[in-house]
Amino acid sequence: MTTAGDRFSALRKFAALVTLYTIAVILFGAWVRVTGSGAGCGEHWPSCHGEVIPRAPNIKTIIEFTHRLTSGLDGLFILGLAIAVFRLTPSGNRARTWAVRAGIFLIIEALIGAVLVKFGLVADDTTKVRVLVVAVHLVNTLLLVGSIAMVGFALAPAPASCADRGAHRRTLLAGLVYTVICAMGAVTALGDTLFPIIFGASIEHLVPSAESAHFLERVRLIHPVVAVVGSLWILMVGAAAAAAPAPVRSAGRLLVAGILLQTVLGVANIALSAPGWMQLVHLATANFVWLGLVWLAACYSPPTGAAVVGPKFRAIDNEIA
Repeated sequence: MTTAGDRFSALRKFAALVTLYTIAVILFGAWVRVTGSGAGCGEHWPSCHGEVIPRAPNIKTIIEFTHRLTSGLDGLFILGLAIAVFRLTPSGNRARTWAVRAGIFLIIEALIGAVLVKFGLVADDTTKVRVLVVAVHLVNTLLLVGSIAMVGFALAPAPASCADRGAHRRTLLAGLVYTVICAMGAVTALGDTLFPIIFGASIEHLVPSAESAHFLERVRLIHPVVAVVGSLWILMVGAAAAAAPAPVRSAGRLLVAGILLQTVLGVANIALSAPGWMQLVHLATANFVWLGLVWLAACYSPPTGAAVVGPKFRAIDNEIA
């Protein structure tokens, strides 16, 4: 006989899979940028060159069209997760709130994608409007990934001893700092794509001072500086958590390890002149550091609805059995 606990466990696993798939879609979207395939379907959205399925597509059309297909499938997964959450959880469960938020951020994500395509803010476009939209796009993807992950965390009973309002506020501040770092990273990655750095370039080439240089080139080193300063605060939050009892300890250790790895990758990215594959590795790690922050925030939160309601459901199931 399937119990409520079994259903919650299966739902948590599904939320984890949807989270990982969403990150994969985000990385594919970055590959679209790296390969300059954003205009692969012209300025048509949601169709591709005015067709449901493009005929005789070139490689850039294939890349862009595949990204749209994978994004659409992600939307179906998120919708399915939301339906399952509302069917299997009682009213007031926080998983429902996070499922709704994930749906909202998904809609915003689609609208941002449409704006990028319809207004030609893709491929070789170097306008400041594109820079702004790209930064907003990255922040929204973090909020989307975080909301999906929180669906799973909200379904997992958490010991009351983990709740710590002060630590929770510090973690939220670390999350805010991290979103700023990532938004600036998205701008820097765009600059590295549009204005590639020659391998082994000197500092003068990394930060050109000429007035004729594009502003994306002039601000290239701002992100690393902000990332180092901001990471110190995140490391402090993670280190404090790493010394706490489980499961806070596990989340803290993951956060510390992620930030240190991300710093090493950032240095390697600069040293290698930001090749496309390294940008993807850097972005993937950034998403997993973000998951560490989300996990830590969930650990410090007051007990979720699942922590209160879940045992009650299991007791009822046991009486029936």
